[in-house]
Amino acid sequence: MSTSSMISRMLPPIMRHRKRAEPPTLSDEQLDKLLAGLCSYPDDASAKDARISDQNIQDITIYLKSLDEKTSRAGQAAWHLRPRTYAILRTINRLSLMDTFIEKGQNDFLIPWNEKTLPMSLFEKEPDDCTRETFFRVQHFYLTKFNVKEVETEGGEHQSLGVSGDNYFKKIRLLGQGGFG
Repeated sequence: MSTSSMISRMLPPIMRHRKRAEPPTLSDEQLDKLLAGLCSYPDDASAKDARISDQNIQDITIYLKSLDEKTSRAGQAAWHLRPRTYAILRTINRLSLMDTFIEKGQNDFLIPWNEKTLPMSLFEKEPDDCTRETFFRVQHFYLTKFNVKEVETEGGEHQSLGVSGDNYFKKIRLLGQGGFG
């Protein structure tokens, strides 16, 4: 059974048809089950080339937004702004590091991290030395299908999204009406 069909079956019928951008009202237990299902790393050899879908990342964002509202996390401290970091840390059982990543100004745009770009200070309170290496090993599953850093490269290739670009942006206000002046 796919993750999305499993999640759909867990939601009450009215929520299955809800507008996707609106965070659903779920119990803590429901949120935890949904997020656990979405943040499941493949155990087999295919994990090397596997990638999480953009839809699953959007779903993680929606459920994290609901979690942020329940825990009163707002602004830059909100977890829903870093769904990939959350998913990686959840996968390696180190969610306790999420606030440390936020305090140090780390965000999803910095993925993929490497030995030089991921500060050692993020892991200084960890009881074992392999957390950082495990982080590096798991992060590839949560990357987008295209290289996000190429977006800012002058002369880089054009990138196309599989869905409407509006799915990736929050409307703040109307910029204009197409007139002159």
